[in-house]
Amino acid sequence: MKLFVPFAGLLASLILIQSTASAQTLTQQTVSVDNENSSSAEVIHEAVNEAKSQVNKAFLAGRNKLKTVLDSVPTPVQLSKIFKQATGQTREVLRKAQVWEECLKILDEKAHMNLVTSNNVTDRSPELVMLSKEVGCNVVTQTMKCDWNSKYRTITGECNNRKNPALGSSNRALVRWLPAEYEDGISQPYGWTPGKKRNGFHLPLVREVSNQIASYLNEDDDFDPFWSLILMQWGQWVDHDLDFAPETELMVSEHTKEQCDEHCIQEDNCFPIMFPPGDPKLNKQGPCMPFFRAGFVCPTDPFSSLAREQINSLTSFLDASMVYGPEPLLANKLRNTSCPLGLMAVNEEYSDNGLAFLPFDYKLPSPCKFINATAGVPCFLAGDSRANEQTMLAIFHTMFLREHNRLARELKRLNPHWDGEKIYQEARKIVGAITQVITFENYLPLVLGKELEKEIPKYKGYDESVDPSIANVFTMAFRFGHTEVPSIIHRLDEHYEPWGSEPELPLNTLFFNTWRIIKDGYNAWRRFCGLSQPKTVEELSIVLGNNRKLAQKFMKLYGTSDNIDVWIGAVAEPLVPGGRVGPLLSCLLGRQFRKIRDGDRFFWKKPGVFTPQQQAALKKVTFSLLVCDNTHITEVPINAFKANRYPEDFVNCSNIEKLDLSPWVSRTD
Repeated sequence: MKLFVPFAGLLASLILIQSTASAQTLTQQTVSVDNENSSSAEVIHEAVNEAKSQVNKAFLAGRNKLKTVLDSVPTPVQLSKIFKQATGQTREVLRKAQVWEECLKILDEKAHMNLVTSNNVTDRSPELVMLSKEVGCNVVTQTMKCDWNSKYRTITGECNNRKNPALGSSNRALVRWLPAEYEDGISQPYGWTPGKKRNGFHLPLVREVSNQIASYLNEDDDFDPFWSLILMQWGQWVDHDLDFAPETELMVSEHTKEQCDEHCIQEDNCFPIMFPPGDPKLNKQGPCMPFFRAGFVCPTDPFSSLAREQINSLTSFLDASMVYGPEPLLANKLRNTSCPLGLMAVNEEYSDNGLAFLPFDYKLPSPCKFINATAGVPCFLAGDSRANEQTMLAIFHTMFLREHNRLARELKRLNPHWDGEKIYQEARKIVGAITQVITFENYLPLVLGKELEKEIPKYKGYDESVDPSIANVFTMAFRFGHTEVPSIIHRLDEHYEPWGSEPELPLNTLFFNTWRIIKDGYNAWRRFCGLSQPKTVEELSIVLGNNRKLAQKFMKLYGTSDNIDVWIGAVAEPLVPGGRVGPLLSCLLGRQFRKIRDGDRFFWKKPGVFTPQQQAALKKVTFSLLVCDNTHITEVPINAFKANRYPEDFVNCSNIEKLDLSPWVSRTD
């Protein structure tokens, strides 16, 4: 078998690197059918057919364009888009949502129809229900038949909550803890209409905020003296277990995504980020940075709000869905069906000195082959499409693939009477628990510091009334890790020495990422968390750790602190004692992880999910143990999340306590 670049060396490199308006205006966009001229059903039926035709053409054009892009060497931006395309059931959910939205536009434009003038959305409930059924939105919201006696999660996350089986499942809307804030009350983000003010002030260009605030916060690009890059990478790993909103397709027939990229056309779901005068990227990249809005879902009965709600294509549970996939079709594709051992499929062409790599995705054309045409290596196939986005993510995916198969083989040895399905489900259950253990026991205490006990109190058991669904604001808040990434990634061998002819790699060669536009009010979220809402430069300066210069920059850009975007405002706050985030992020992250834990019927600490003996064994698992069990590395730090120096902070793998699987021995099926 061929050998890849030493996997252990890549992982070793990581270990040492230090690193509101609500829907009151909504009904003005919905429609009222003139019953004297035609029936509601007939008009809606015609509108749906027209919308379906338009949307199907857009989806087909988008798919064909992807193939065209791969006929030549794609740009980093194009590669990023490819990895963020919707697939499988998610693609169909997005298609229905775009049909819904196009229908509202078509019906609104019909000359023989009257717009609803009432501010009460429920006034149009019959027509909305009719439209939902005609589009097929009601099919999306239906849940699968649940086996309440099963000891295992469903792949989709459905059937976790007995009262509401859809809670936390894949391809649902991100929830909101505060009402949606759109410029038009429905779907247009603030800043969409040039010159339109918010709270009495013009909004700054996103890129201008980046140049003046983000660059100011990152003036010192030194390695973090306390934490390793593994801490950041675990955060991204967990994020890819919890949320993903693929891009929408463009609906404007005369404009393509390429025109959106190249000519900065703002229309439909294309919202380019314009460069301000003097921006260093103006001469290199043109007048803008391309940005396409996230996919969304159909609104659901009783239609209390028709504001656009972004999709979460993943399960909201911490269940290792990035390893196994959020949909049955993908989950089955990832399994080794050639033998009844419950194994995951592995790469049949390459190995890491006997250790498995992820299987290749042989779908052609493969975008990864363009990254290095000489090597001609295809993309990997994993439970999450972003596994190929950057090398460090691929390492994590590979390690967890190996861990599943290691567990499966050991479980089979201990329980030779178990069939392949039983072994697969038990190994998957353990891998999910390991993800939860490392996150709640090792990762979150370092992120939240002394705020941990306040934000995530001691576990008291499963609460069926808790909605574990991922919140829209969390998808922004959890990206605090983007501030933790150094500009250079160092490559070391398994002995923690510089490796290869290129021991230092610029970060921009390792991953592709698009800008995220975030338009939620900073003060609104501080109010939500019970924190003060600064109004003046002096008050904001205090909140920002007595940093008057930074406060002045914010107020000069935004005019009022109410307009500050939640992400940039939150990451600018001084860190809580012993943590890696400020007070606002501590609140938002803590609230979400508490809901994920308390609203999960299969959380590892819930009595009955694992036996007390199994819980005791699982609690000892650490990231360093995963490294020892699944790589050729023989020396590891006891705490891989902290900055460590070799060799004084390292121990031999023989000194790391193993996961004892004897509590899983069973005499029954």
